[in-house]
Amino acid sequence: MKNRMGFTLVELIVVIAIIGILAAILVPAMLGYISDAKITSANANAKTIYNAVNNYCQKVLGVGYKIPQGVLGGSAGGGIDGSMVVGTPDSIAIVVPQNSPGNTLADWSDCLSVAVNASMNEDSRGTVYAFEINDTGFPDAVIFSKTEEEVYIGGYPIPANETGWTLSKAADSSET
Repeated sequence: MKNRMGFTLVELIVVIAIIGILAAILVPAMLGYISDAKITSANANAKTIYNAVNNYCQKVLGVGYKIPQGVLGGSAGGGIDGSMVVGTPDSIAIVVPQNSPGNTLADWSDCLSVAVNASMNEDSRGTVYAFEINDTGFPDAVIFSKTEEEVYIGGYPIPANETGWTLSKAADSSET
């Protein structure tokens, strides 16, 4: 009798079939983990922006101004319109203006974007966000995304748990 030195064709086919079955089971599960991780990351960035805007609103209130009510960076559907882009801060110092920039939230956009830019890292360059300021001059909700077209949008104070999150979902606890 000869000594066997290798595998038969049937053995190889069985091993390949087992690997194929395992891959068919594991790949969709891994894609779910990746999706969850992207949403979790976007939620963390939305919270960072919320805190930056909230802190800036507190500073402004401390010198006698109030940030006007409204939505900045958001579209009519509650999504992100791309007008508020995170870049690189020119200065670490966040300055409260000596005089009120104006009576609309758009007038305050430059001041608020500096506050947000100073809170984000260099890795966030080019990302987009939107937030809503309530009648007390503080943020109600923030949404954040890597790009304007990205489906993974994070929210705060209500974190996103699905794709296509909006400002109204981020502010309304009945949506979760």
